[in-house]
Amino acid sequence: MITLRDGGSFSIDALVTKVEGLGGSMVLGPIKVGLTDHKKPDSLDYWIRTNGANRKDQMQAETQVVDQLLASGRFDRVEMKFPSTGYRCAGLSVISKPRYEQTQAPPITVPGNEEMDAAAWLIDRFKAASPNLAYANLNEAGSYRGWVADFKIPLLDGRSLKLDLREEKDLFLLFLLFVLAVVWSRTGPWENAVYFVAWMKLAHKDAPALWTNDAFVEIERSNCKASMVQTLGQCLDSDTRKQVSFRKDVYASVKVLAHNWDGIKSAIDVMITTRQYVAFFDFMRSLKGLGTGQKSMLIKIPLVMRELRCQLYPSIPGEFCCVPDARVYDALSAMSRDHNKRINLTHHAGSVKKLINASAKIYQLFGDLYDLPLFAYVDLDIPHT
Repeated sequence: MITLRDGGSFSIDALVTKVEGLGGSMVLGPIKVGLTDHKKPDSLDYWIRTNGANRKDQMQAETQVVDQLLASGRFDRVEMKFPSTGYRCAGLSVISKPRYEQTQAPPITVPGNEEMDAAAWLIDRFKAASPNLAYANLNEAGSYRGWVADFKIPLLDGRSLKLDLREEKDLFLLFLLFVLAVVWSRTGPWENAVYFVAWMKLAHKDAPALWTNDAFVEIERSNCKASMVQTLGQCLDSDTRKQVSFRKDVYASVKVLAHNWDGIKSAIDVMITTRQYVAFFDFMRSLKGLGTGQKSMLIKIPLVMRELRCQLYPSIPGEFCCVPDARVYDALSAMSRDHNKRINLTHHAGSVKKLINASAKIYQLFGDLYDLPLFAYVDLDIPHT
């Protein structure tokens, strides 16, 4: 189901049927005129106006709608000839192969009614509590904006710490954030990773090339305590949930990421161009040293995908962007035990295929809230029933 800015919606399956009836392609045809003056009856814009829009005199084939259609995996963007004039124009074509064959992802199990009801129950409570959850970051439509869009860390100069992923240095910091989250996940609070990234950004230590220099890395490692104090001193509220520290062993992880940075950028370009999303998972999984010691990343790869989807590439399917981590499974157990709300989710057990399967099911249940309602469960303080 595609949601429109005016509150209306339409079925993707119904649109697929319409486009297939036109021969497999449909022009976009966005135009700012009333419905009675619309001269493109076989266009996406006209079809949406007459098949789900609340405001039929408002242009509907907007960028955000087209992006949702591309992200569904059912359509490709094409250049085509306008039927009546022969002029080249933008359009959509139906993808003939199933979505997960296109993206190499394994098939998923459709959630049952009981699971959908449990998800809806949790979504209602999450949205009610979201104004008090610093990590919720919901937009006006109630969808997740992404974590790095606003860390909710106000600075003394009036700014709020955030990453703009259109900037290469901030994109590098995005990957570093989740590399550090892997390193610190078992030995310290998540704030360590956030404030380390904050230090790199505020101190202009965020150029990947700097971290390929062994002498530079060693100097920064020896100054870790001073760097931590300097960073907290630039924050308006330096009182954190837990005490922040910069461990010396994480500097090696920054160096590993920097040495692999060109390859990672190239892998992103290939992924977006070819839509081979599973190949990107496999590539990130192949990089040794981005986990603890010489281990590889896995569970945090969907977090990277999610942030890329939120800020840069809405065509990335949401099924690749949910994190079935320990906190999620703990939430599922508690929901079943305390509220008789049951959702079955298989464990990834170190497998990319199983990880994506679990991620895909979470997305089917929670949509563009991803795993946030499950992540937040422990903070919602829902009375037992």
